[in-house]
Amino acid sequence: MRIETIIEISSLIITAVLLLILIPKNKIREAIVIFSFKQMITWLLGLFVAEFNLIEYPIRLFANATKASFTFEYFVYPSICVVFNLYYPENKSLLRKTLHYVVYTTAITVFELILEKYTENIRYTNWTWYYTFSSVYFTFFLSRTYYKWFYKKAITLLADSRRVVAFFLLTALAIIRIKTGSTKAIIHEILLKTSASNEMELINLFGIRLKLIITSAKGIISG
Repeated sequence: MRIETIIEISSLIITAVLLLILIPKNKIREAIVIFSFKQMITWLLGLFVAEFNLIEYPIRLFANATKASFTFEYFVYPSICVVFNLYYPENKSLLRKTLHYVVYTTAITVFELILEKYTENIRYTNWTWYYTFSSVYFTFFLSRTYYKWFYKKAITLLADSRRVVAFFLLTALAIIRIKTGSTKAIIHEILLKTSASNEMELINLFGIRLKLIITSAKGIISG
């Protein structure tokens, strides 16, 4: 077995093990989102540079299927991007954030340069190391932007869905318990069911509507 094949197989195994170690169980969904987005970018860019002969991969896995590097474009780089985002110093200084970008980008660039110089895994034809640095840095930035946008939308949707669920549960419980339950007891139960942050939030959101519902329900029952 050639050294290039050993490098590719070893890279796949080591990267997979690192993902298992570094990704917390409660971050698996986030990791999948990051991985999929980065994979889409690197795979397309990898195909582009290979098809236009900017970079060659003389020895690669699945050589008959694609001219790009399946190992690095489809798995290793997206995996590194997952770690990059999950361990991003969001609450640190601008300098610390910039260093985070530079360290990850430099590590990938240096690794690629070593492969280009000493192996047949990759060969620059119309490419240089600073193209790699710039493209990796930019794709990290895109993945970070997408990650923040995606989960900002997800949190908003989750909050809205909880409010909708809380409203309908309040409505049902107000009618069902009109004679036996108090408003405060109903709110406490909804808090448990919807994981709302505090009692006053629900009171402010639904207090007026709940009074109207109770009044209407009383009229229906007495009528």
